[in-house]
Amino acid sequence: MAEPRRTRGRPPKYPVDEVRDRLMNSAKSALRENGLSFGVDVATLEGSIEEAEVPRGISYRTWRAAAVQDESPQDAFRHAAIADLARNAQDDWLPTCRTFIREQIAAHQRGETNLQQILRQIGVFGHELVNDTLEIRLVQAFRATAATQTNTPAAVIQALHDGKEKIITEYTELVQQLADEVDVQLRDGREARDFTEAFFAVTQGIMQQVDGLPPRQVPRPTGPNGETEQWTLAGISIEALVRQFFDWSPEAF
Repeated sequence: MAEPRRTRGRPPKYPVDEVRDRLMNSAKSALRENGLSFGVDVATLEGSIEEAEVPRGISYRTWRAAAVQDESPQDAFRHAAIADLARNAQDDWLPTCRTFIREQIAAHQRGETNLQQILRQIGVFGHELVNDTLEIRLVQAFRATAATQTNTPAAVIQALHDGKEKIITEYTELVQQLADEVDVQLRDGREARDFTEAFFAVTQGIMQQVDGLPPRQVPRPTGPNGETEQWTLAGISIEALVRQFFDWSPEAF
């Protein structure tokens, strides 16, 4: 019987499974060593020049002059776009938060709701806001990427810091407005800004849903007569933070 004919080409050095494992280990090692990268290839200088209908020469001179160290005009342009989003994107959605809190305060003044119900609604609102606002998810992605990088441009780091400060300051004002309306006080040694920092840290991950999937709901007997109501994990977390920072518990009201 004739021997099976060997296929042409160099025989593999490793079995397929081992090749796969070695490649995966190499890729994971590269990620650990280098972190993620800002995947903003769609934001090209050439494409933006064409879209904005501005002269090519002055466009390249502008970003060549703005480049830091060995940045190319393209990199300088992309980093500037990231920084602008990180610093200013919240200006487009913070007004929605102000409107929401004003509506909740007005409902409380009419006797239609209480603080616990407002906290439940904040959890729902937060998920809807993140799901409907691409800019929030972009900035969250920028933060996650910067956290893995050792060479994130200083302008991007500063912009991420400035953007977060703007959000924390705004949210702290809204927290104080709501606390004043429902007449709850901070516990001794607690600060409203610390509450907001904790709120930001706890909820930003919970509210980040993949592909707009609905948030997980947890039934709780919080209705006016003990009826079961659905709470998001964000809402439950917010209530827990309020209990820790403010002299309040729903049982006392």
